[in-house]
Amino acid sequence: MGYVTDVVTSLSTDWLDHRDTSKPFFLVVGHKATHREWLPATEDLGAYDNVTFPLPATFYDKYEGRTAAQKQDMSIDKTMILKSDLKVHADYDAKGAMASYNRFTSEQKKPFYEYYENKVSKEFDDKKLSGKALVEWKYQRYMKDYLSVANSLDRNIGKLLDYLDKSGLAKNTIVVYTSDQGFYLGEHGWFDKRWIYEESLKTRLSFGIRVLSNRVVKLNRWFLMSTGHLPCSTWLVRLFRIICRVNRFAFAERLNERLARSGLLPLL
Repeated sequence: MGYVTDVVTSLSTDWLDHRDTSKPFFLVVGHKATHREWLPATEDLGAYDNVTFPLPATFYDKYEGRTAAQKQDMSIDKTMILKSDLKVHADYDAKGAMASYNRFTSEQKKPFYEYYENKVSKEFDDKKLSGKALVEWKYQRYMKDYLSVANSLDRNIGKLLDYLDKSGLAKNTIVVYTSDQGFYLGEHGWFDKRWIYEESLKTRLSFGIRVLSNRVVKLNRWFLMSTGHLPCSTWLVRLFRIICRVNRFAFAERLNERLARSGLLPLL
């Protein structure tokens, strides 16, 4: 029992410890902590409380001429829920779909309750906000919570990379770091990800080959690149092409020839 990001990392390193070392391996480590309703690890509670985040330029977007955008249901103003999303007077004894807190041990629940009930909820009650002031307060709380959750990802990805170094696996292991889509952090007044606008559709998807065997170490100079300007399909082909090249797959050259004929090669 523990925080999800820590558990995922522990399961991953345990699998690596007990794998068949006579065979190559492929391991997908998928973290979920930043999914709604984002709950930080106890050690990250309040990590950004002294930070004031600037409002995105499109925060008060009026959606003029965009009927569908006017009807969306993912705004910080109207869709984000104080009780569940921002933990303002959260129900710590709820059951069913809202039973997240019932999974906590008493030791885990205590600092969580102390922070959200006695600090965040108290601040909300004392301010008695409404209108734009309330919307902007919700935005600040969202950013502070969300990025506090992301701290656990940074920490645990570092742990996994350290494991590869200490175990010697880093000498001949390709590490690909990426995400499936973007997430609105106040752009157009939104949160979540379920709307095909530039910020989410063309997210900055980066990948890396952290440490390679000596025969291809020269590729380290160019493997880290932003793909925010590329459609997803093009980005996936680029990633596939690089992995083929690094592993010297027999069909890598034929792939390049086909890409050249298709006109895609200049994009890659």
